[in-house]
Amino acid sequence: MKRLIFLCALLSLLLELCACTAAPTETNDGLDWSEDWVRVGATLGVEPPENGLTLLDNKDALAGSDLYYATWTVGEAEDYVNSDGDTVDLYDGQLYLLLADCADEETAAENIAQWQAAEEAVYTVTDTQTVICAGQEFTVLIYDGTGEDNPYQFGATAFGVYQNHAINVELTCQADFEGDALTILTDFLDGIHYAS
Repeated sequence: MKRLIFLCALLSLLLELCACTAAPTETNDGLDWSEDWVRVGATLGVEPPENGLTLLDNKDALAGSDLYYATWTVGEAEDYVNSDGDTVDLYDGQLYLLLADCADEETAAENIAQWQAAEEAVYTVTDTQTVICAGQEFTVLIYDGTGEDNPYQFGATAFGVYQNHAINVELTCQADFEGDALTILTDFLDGIHYAS
């Protein structure tokens, strides 16, 4: 029995060690990797953002499907009852980062095309731009919210492919949000570093 418990504990430890990925040591442009950056997957490091953004969550729990997710918020949380009847936290603004590790660059581009099409189906896109932030090209959609059940009234979302990774960063804002969504989004994107 003791041997079985020991083997289970050893197996559990090995699985935990395999699930962890070592932090990169250098960025793709030769900078030392900083421990102050929020690491998203093994690919991205995000400088602490300005504009009032505070890290809310960073999930590697999706890593089994090669998806990584982090979110930052602006303002104080308020209770909000969503369309499912659940009470959730609602912020003045919320920024979401989604990273998908794909088999290759072509698959990453296909993911981006699907994500962008889904975004365009939900929101009224008022402008589309191409921006380069921290050396990385993104397609940015500026939009107005649609539907009465959407508490966020406007925002901006960026889509990019880095090697075999699909990247989506979205800032959603309530009607009384005082910041400029595009400026905040591009400032955030300028603070992303990519592993070498």
